Amino acid sequence: MRRAVAVTIVLLATLVALAPKRPTPPVQAALNRAGLAAGVREETLAAWRAYESSAWGHDELRPVTRTPKDWYGESLLMTPVDSLDTLLLMGLNDQADRAKALILEKLSFDKDIFVKNFEITIRLLGGLLSGYQMTKEKRLLDLLSGDSAKDEQSAASYGGDRVLAAIMRDHSELDADEVRKKLDDLF
Repeated sequence: MRRAVAVTIVLLATLVALAPKRPTPPVQAALNRAGLAAGVREETLAAWRAYESSAWGHDELRPVTRTPKDWYGESLLMTPVDSLDTLLLMGLNDQADRAKALILEKLSFDKDIFVKNFEITIRLLGGLLSGYQMTKEKRLLDLLSGDSAKDEQSAASYGGDRVLAAIMRDHSELDADEVRKKLDDLF
């Protein structure tokens, strides 16, 4: 039995030694970060141009049909608000200026519609705050607070309170003070 094991080990060792060697993978060329960044910028610009030409003033572009879609029956300008900071970061200033002008001219939260509160919080509240951070355009804060904000913290608080009020309206079994306490515990 020991002899059989020894013969098997010798055979396996011989097979491993005689097996063809795998070629060493070629050394990857250094990443062309500037080229990659330029490619991402061009793809973003192409997507933005498609939005501008086929869905301007609406929440989003359906890319296959090239038709606009409004999430709630009327536009809340989801794409322009959510994209403003990205356009600015990528140096697409003309596109960012057009988006900001559209937002300031058309966006209103004085609507009695049911919305997805998470989307409103992350895309619109977050988008308006980051847009303000990057442009210092106070009118972006005013959209959140109805002209009552003295600074971004009070605008964010007012906007967040409006979202919380909508949640409370839609889920009356929740206790507002309990929700605030849990949020305070988290942050």
